[in-house]
Amino acid sequence: MAVILLDSQDWMAADEITALWNAIDRTGSDEVRVIFRTAGTESPLESAETCSLAGNLAAATTRRMRDRLRPGPAREIYGGFHCYVRR
Repeated sequence: MAVILLDSQDWMAADEITALWNAIDRTGSDEVRVIFRTAGTESPLESAETCSLAGNLAAATTRRMRDRLRPGPAREIYGGFHCYVRR
């Protein structure tokens, strides 16, 4: 099972992020993968309010995207791309 969140968590409060990830954890298969981008470089699961959510998930990939900016008006505005997989 794969879940793509895009940048939705950038606009959510900590309790909303907690509810979202609890739903993913409850309904996801044993091999669930979650990918999303963020405006900043940090994952929302690394904050003090939500760090307990990462207990069953491993950060498989975290990549800074600002190093790969394209010139011109189509410039990437996101700072990070994150992928979590169930352990």
